[in-house]
Amino acid sequence: MAGPQPPVQQFHYKRWITPMQAINWANRRNAAIATFSQNLPPPEAHRGEILLSGIFFAYLKPGEEFGATVAFCTGNGRYRVLEVPPNYRNVRDAVLVIRHEFENGIPSFAFKKDGRDTQIAVPDAAKIVCVTDFPQEGGWYLPHAFGWGIPSGKEVSQQEQGAMRLWRAKEHMGLQAVWFDWQGNQSLHAHLNIGISDGHAALFDMRGAKPIPMLERISTKLSEFFLGD
Repeated sequence: MAGPQPPVQQFHYKRWITPMQAINWANRRNAAIATFSQNLPPPEAHRGEILLSGIFFAYLKPGEEFGATVAFCTGNGRYRVLEVPPNYRNVRDAVLVIRHEFENGIPSFAFKKDGRDTQIAVPDAAKIVCVTDFPQEGGWYLPHAFGWGIPSGKEVSQQEQGAMRLWRAKEHMGLQAVWFDWQGNQSLHAHLNIGISDGHAALFDMRGAKPIPMLERISTKLSEFFLGD
């Protein structure tokens, strides 16, 4: 007769990981990438660290309208491509967002290689949300009432309650990268081309996820020991 099962750790931490690696790792294990906001900051141990968030976003250059697809060049002639739902086409100054989650074991989105390019596969287009009035330049903003820590509206004072700092490029497509300083103030990096050398990390919600093989657990612990916390 089997003994009691060990409790499931709510979050699994992985460092030195790219957005594509994070999505692929999470989708193989049914583990949602944690999403952070002013109301759900990361654990205290991860304050002062940039963490990939489970929000995938796509935005265009200021004034441009969404067409049938959004294609973002990641370098060397390679593109990430996202199909735009018909009701969001011709919308400008907005950002398309998808939250990483699972329904009946199916992820809300996945990265699929298509030759040199990467398709953002979204099984249910209704999961894509269009947040309007997305800021067209970096600065301090209040998050949109929709949630998920998406900045919106006009720039506000840094001292305004709930204000968050937005770092953005002219156009981009990828995972949010969120940074909380040691006082809990939030910055949203919405423009990073993140590589392994950048040292970014992610937290995965393991509730309902497939178990992590023991060998991988040992490898992760060894990496944290030699590379530092």
